Amino acid sequence: MTFRRFIVGMLAVAALLVGSAWVLGSKLVASANHAVALPAGFSARGVSIPGVGHSIAGWWVDEGEGSPVVLLLHAVRADRSTMVSRRNC
Repeated sequence: MTFRRFIVGMLAVAALLVGSAWVLGSKLVASANHAVALPAGFSARGVSIPGVGHSIAGWWVDEGEGSPVVLLLHAVRADRSTMVSRRNC
């Protein structure tokens, strides 16, 4: 009987840990949509890709014919303004 209680207790603790990790992880990766202003002196135009219930926003920098196309994606909990410094890399 004591062994059964131990196993049930351990399963309950494991379920609590998994549930807590799930909730915390969900909060850490949840989107935080907000308006992002175009930095002063940054020659780009805003673009938007519509979706169901939301749209994906970005900036388009046209360097002319023959220039490569590069897609920069920001990290979790950041926004596209963090990629501006990479333009001249």
